[in-house]
Amino acid sequence: MNLIMIGGMGAGNEGPRVGFLLKPREVAGNAVGIDIYKVPRGRTVADAMNQANGATHIVYTHGQVDDEIIKITPEEMGIDGIWTRLCPSFTLSMKKLWAVGHF
Repeated sequence: MNLIMIGGMGAGNEGPRVGFLLKPREVAGNAVGIDIYKVPRGRTVADAMNQANGATHIVYTHGQVDDEIIKITPEEMGIDGIWTRLCPSFTLSMKKLWAVGHF
């Protein structure tokens, strides 16, 4: 992910505006939740782990009352201008992902 986010995937490629890394969180070999890393262009997973430079790391733990929702805005998807008012944000529920994820 770091290579993609710093634009290292080909000459002239600046990388996406934002990347998300979802990893099953395991304890003693059992999946207990999901680690969610949000990494803006030019940043790394280490930034997310340190909550630095606009990058974030949150954890969804299976069974927690509150859901964790990933929201990606039109701007983050590369949509600009008037289209940002016409396109909805993309959202993904960790609770629902867990329910269908077969972790």
